[in-house]
Amino acid sequence: MGLGIPGLLDPEEGMSLFSPNFPGWEHIHIVNEMKPYYDFPVFIDNDVRVNLYGEWQHGAAKGYKNAVLLTLGTGLGSGIVIDGKVVYGTAFSAGEIGHMNMFRQGRPCRCGSSGC
Repeated sequence: MGLGIPGLLDPEEGMSLFSPNFPGWEHIHIVNEMKPYYDFPVFIDNDVRVNLYGEWQHGAAKGYKNAVLLTLGTGLGSGIVIDGKVVYGTAFSAGEIGHMNMFRQGRPCRCGSSGC
């Protein structure tokens, strides 16, 4: 089973490091939490990269060796394929463009800032 989770992850370890959409999902080993309930392998990846894989394998980017997918949601994210390989970066956060603080006195954000 594959799970696309928003936020910063360590997909090799199966951990959610920080997810602004799921409060409390900091340093949670999602794969280990799911294993007792399923008799098949469980994998996680960033939600944007999961979307990228879908487009790259079956959609608009099918057949291309280089592609970029941009998403606008809680923040601004992207998934990147270069020379036929999905880019993860050294901290598994390649493509995390982020979100911007637009009004410092605005409502609190789950990222820890305000006005995002």
